[in-house]
Amino acid sequence: MSRREIVFVLTEDEEWKEEKRRFYQSQVDLLTEAGLQARLIQVRDKAAVEDACLPVFVFDLGTHATIVPLLEERAGDACLLAPLLWNPYVFWEMPQRWIRAQHKVAALLVPGAAHEQNIRHYPHGQKLGTLNVAAHYAIEGKRDRQIDGRLPRIGYLSHRSATVKFVQGYVSRTDADFAGIDWVELNFSDPSGWQENLPTCDILLTLRPLSGSALPLLDAMAAGLLPFADHGGGLTGIASAENGVWVDSVTPEKIALQLIELLRRYRNADPALLLMRDQALSTAAQASARATFAANYRAWNALASL
Repeated sequence: MSRREIVFVLTEDEEWKEEKRRFYQSQVDLLTEAGLQARLIQVRDKAAVEDACLPVFVFDLGTHATIVPLLEERAGDACLLAPLLWNPYVFWEMPQRWIRAQHKVAALLVPGAAHEQNIRHYPHGQKLGTLNVAAHYAIEGKRDRQIDGRLPRIGYLSHRSATVKFVQGYVSRTDADFAGIDWVELNFSDPSGWQENLPTCDILLTLRPLSGSALPLLDAMAAGLLPFADHGGGLTGIASAENGVWVDSVTPEKIALQLIELLRRYRNADPALLLMRDQALSTAAQASARATFAANYRAWNALASL
């Protein structure tokens, strides 16, 4: 019996593209190791779509209006669709009627068990598949740098940039020592720059929008950075007080005060920070693409068997 090919599809300019590319490519690599057919394509690559063998197309549900007409036109009646709810927090804004009525939808894929439980309350009318959004890390390894009274170098992502700028200004004016802290703007969408600059930092500060993914944070934790972050729901069930400083406030002043407290702990060489950093490393290892693949394989294998 022929098995279906798992085909991950990207558009040219969709949101979170680099995170999706990293996740999809890791799954392609591991599925291929496991003996299943899988690949990653661009939707505009007509030949790649047409060449797919009994495909199940996996794509962000938010891009369905662009992707689905092209897939159906080029892949024919044999194709099935498995939309991924990349951002589960906006499911009620998604085309639920289309999901229920589209006979080619084989399953609705959801990032993480916690989000899957929430989606069950909506009348989506489809089988649900639960996935761990993970990737092969850009850099891995225990940090040699000790927490010895030196102030940390802070890498930051530009989400909620006005809040980040406020926090920078507030922190630098609160304590003369903090005025000299190095702040490094990082760009996850630039793989070479991300890989070069991430390991030069000690903390990753990011205030992420709502999403089912938090790959930049896991990358940073795997590289030995301490997260100071709002994970936007992407680490629901994973983030804890033991593996990072997780911001749960929209008030810039409160965020700044939390960071000041963390910086004072660095200045005082708080040994508990070493334990937190080690736990962040351990958490990232447990959440890696390879470590979580056995659970993901069940969903992929079910789709390939249709």
